[in-house]
Amino acid sequence: MIMVHAITKWGPLAKLCDGLPIEEGWFRETGSGKKEMEDEETAEFLWQAKLAKGDYHAAMTDSMFMEWLEHRLSPAYNAIPEFKGKRMILVLDNASYHHGFDAEVKVPETNTKKHNVDLLRMFGAKSIRVRRKEGEQGVVEYNFEVPTEPGSSFPAGNREGGVSRAEVATATREYIHLNHPERLEERVVTFMRKKGWALIWTPPYMPSFQPIELFWQHGKQYVSLNFELKRKMREVWVQIRKGWYGDKEWPGQEGGWKAADCSKLVDHAIGEMNKWVKDRDGVLSGTIGNLNKPDRYVTDDVSPVGDVEEGVREQIQQKSAEWGDGSDEVEP
Repeated sequence: MIMVHAITKWGPLAKLCDGLPIEEGWFRETGSGKKEMEDEETAEFLWQAKLAKGDYHAAMTDSMFMEWLEHRLSPAYNAIPEFKGKRMILVLDNASYHHGFDAEVKVPETNTKKHNVDLLRMFGAKSIRVRRKEGEQGVVEYNFEVPTEPGSSFPAGNREGGVSRAEVATATREYIHLNHPERLEERVVTFMRKKGWALIWTPPYMPSFQPIELFWQHGKQYVSLNFELKRKMREVWVQIRKGWYGDKEWPGQEGGWKAADCSKLVDHAIGEMNKWVKDRDGVLSGTIGNLNKPDRYVTDDVSPVGDVEEGVREQIQQKSAEWGDGSDEVEP
């Protein structure tokens, strides 16, 4: 099962019904046919992966992530009265599917030479400039006319009048950057910018900085405790929701299974960040939101610390967070 969600320190990002986040309508049994994703006022997004091999990165694509942004995250955020008129700051890790580019432009440096020439024609480029280092002359600039015949390309770089794949890629990026810069942006950057929202990227290999990782674990622990042979995927779907949002009827402890306390999850992640800063005494000081960086600070002085499971057991059965008054900026 693929799970996508967003939380704030006030709780899961979703419209409430009878005190619980509403169900979203994407999940379906295998073989039940395709279904177009529509707007729903919850960031919850669950579906059954169809791939028999590989991990979730192969099933979760940048296109699915963009559909989630448009049809789940945005409607859910706009459905919360407390967030009206406030700017969202979305905190993301560096998973590859978060970094999708324009489906047509893609990445010039990894495109085929022919595809980049097609792009140059499509965007109306008449010629390109190519800079080459040539002995004592230093860097020499050449102009090449873009082939006008559909499907045609420049001759190979080792031929007279030819241009290499790398040179075409550089020229393509320069031309698009000058005339259509938004087409080179990552899709999530464009989406958030148009909304007037912002992004924060957490460092690579730092899951302890992500409260959503603790949210996943809270739900999955409930699923594991309720394991039965031949369990259906529909039952897993029901159980993961109970794990996140609470199950008063759960017999494992008095009062049932408590919902994830998102406020404590956020506080725990911030605590991990502050611990990381403290471990760099003399290099960084202060706390998140109030950091002091000396002039000699080296930006690549990073190393993973802590563990995503550390501290989870202490908070995993705490009281559920409630919606509260937000600040001017809200961070799912």
